[in-house]
Amino acid sequence: MKNISFFTVAAIIFLSSCINSQYKKGVKNYEKMAYSMAISNFEKYLSKKDVPFDAKVKLANSYRLVSDDINAERWYSKIIDSPEIEAIEYFHYGKLLMSAEKYEDAKFWFEKYLQKVPDDFVAEMLLVSCQSIKSFKEDTTLFTVKKVEIPEIATAFGQVPYGNGLILTGDKIIFNKSATAEWTGRSYLDLYFTQKDNNGKWISPSILKGNINGQYHEGPACFNKKGDVVYFTRSNYLKKKKLAKNLENENNLKLFRAELVGDKWTNVTELPVNSDEYSCGHPSLASDDKTIYFISDMPGGSGGTDIYRSKYDGSNWSKPENLGTEVNTSGNEMFPYIHVDGTFYFSSDAHKNMGGLDVFMTYHDGRKWLQVENLNYPLNTSKDDFAFVLSEDDNKGYIS
Repeated sequence: MKNISFFTVAAIIFLSSCINSQYKKGVKNYEKMAYSMAISNFEKYLSKKDVPFDAKVKLANSYRLVSDDINAERWYSKIIDSPEIEAIEYFHYGKLLMSAEKYEDAKFWFEKYLQKVPDDFVAEMLLVSCQSIKSFKEDTTLFTVKKVEIPEIATAFGQVPYGNGLILTGDKIIFNKSATAEWTGRSYLDLYFTQKDNNGKWISPSILKGNINGQYHEGPACFNKKGDVVYFTRSNYLKKKKLAKNLENENNLKLFRAELVGDKWTNVTELPVNSDEYSCGHPSLASDDKTIYFISDMPGGSGGTDIYRSKYDGSNWSKPENLGTEVNTSGNEMFPYIHVDGTFYFSSDAHKNMGGLDVFMTYHDGRKWLQVENLNYPLNTSKDDFAFVLSEDDNKGYIS
């Protein structure tokens, strides 16, 4: 009986130790932004015992950051009324409720957040959006949206018409842990090409040849008119294939240029707008092949990520120019796209919108950017809508 008792106690202690190690691993993975692994750790930990409140918050945030809105909302609903909750979580929960089209509930949490953090422009805009959501659906005849079925790709976005098909940014579900992105648990993003077969179905994408795709993330991208020069986004990593970190231990994105030689993309060079201390990405090249629009969180901007442009004079790129407060807000502006007719499209989570990122348009009248317009439903939804591109005749396009 003594032996049985001893082994029973030992098993309990061992099990408790294992559970606590899941918490420690979860915190470590969360802090290094390995959210897919943090979710696994915290789920195992929370299933066994009454646990510290911060584990529940970190789990809710991990689901939010990998875009699993259903589980994020589920966990937020369990913690949101706690006296320990921080005000920013009211804001996050409100955005999740907007994504689920629960606009009345979202209004309540934005109002509660604004009581704690008054004058937050983004929250104010989202509250106004919730109050006037019907206006986004007044005219739904401008666009017809159909899903594009891309085989073998888990995530597809940032698509650009190229030749007879599309070049897109995508990742895949893989089972080699050493080759997975810790944030998502899937492969790193690469640039792929796909086109339709004789039956009108999209074929399995092929990865772009050459040294454009590396060990970490690549994409989104844009191309010159001739199609032999690409500007693309890439994780900032060193020649030794190690991710470079800034002073805050974050890995940033940079813009690169490559040339098509034969059927391979080569001669990869870095654009001078980059820095190790902030990110640059999401390029869009104007029809003159000399003006590039991109996003960055460089110092001096309006908020999270702003849209900038730089011009090429034949030998050098100009100092990045912020597009100003007509376009940029204290939120995040992303995925700029300049159409051949001069119309400027971009996505934002802070202008008046339906939830998440919506697509907006504006024009430059020679002096300033005009009032931005939401492209409304069904192009925009309560989810993230971004990376909008349009054919030259305006008759069809693509959106992520």
